Order: sequence, then C-alpha cells, then structure tokens
Amino acid sequence: MEISLFGRNLSVSSRVLRPIILVLILLLILFGLGLRFEHPESGLKSALGTANSSIAVYWHGNSAVKGDKLVVSTGKPGADPALVLVTSSSPGFVDIQLGRELQRISMNQVHGKLLAIIPFIGYIVNVIGL
Repeated sequence: MEISLFGRNLSVSSRVLRPIILVLILLLILFGLGLRFEHPESGLKSALGTANSSIAVYWHGNSAVKGDKLVVSTGKPGADPALVLVTSSSPGFVDIQLGRELQRISMNQVHGKLLAIIPFIGYIVNVIGL
C-alpha cells in the first residue's frame, strides 16, 4: 500500500498498518464504552511526578466509594480537572482530598474513576497548550 504525504509516495506494509488500525478500532470501542483521557491541572502526585506532568486514563462515571482515586472538577480556577482521593461519600456528594486540602463536591462534578497515569506526556501537552 502506498500513502502520499507532502508529495512523496510512502510504502507501508500491511504488517505495520494492520496493527495500527486494530489499535485505533479498539480505542474507539473502549471510548464508546467509557474510557477517557484527561490532562489534569492539579491533584495527587505519584513517584513519577506531579499531576499536571501526566495524562490520566479514567473510566467515565459518577460513582465513588472511600479510597477511590477520581478525576473531578473542583470549581477552582486553574485547578480543574484534578486527581483526588475519596475520603468519604454520601448520597449526591463526595468528600475528597486534593493535596493537603479536604473538600466536598457534588457527584455531578465527578468525571470518573482513575485507571492509570501516563507520566511525562503532560509536559508535551503543556508546551502545546492543551
């Protein structure tokens, strides 16, 4: 298969193209089921750096129990979205720990449960301005 890029014809073998297409299809299916990516501005730190130096992978939803790590909107300018730890939950509300601060937010402000952190990609996103 040949692809034209900037006036040049590039040959791409099916051994390379097929896995890329399969991964893209799988990501689209998972996105339809609730998988999301977010670039947090504040929140929990990991051994690999701060929240804003990473990309958060989370499962979309607004439920939480004590001990869950979530991606949320806190309502604070320059701090959203944030990675937080749930300290307790009650019907309609969740108490979160954001750094050293405790806060109560509505369940409507919860984006979803954190699945994984991809470190260092956030630096690139910061440079691009997303």
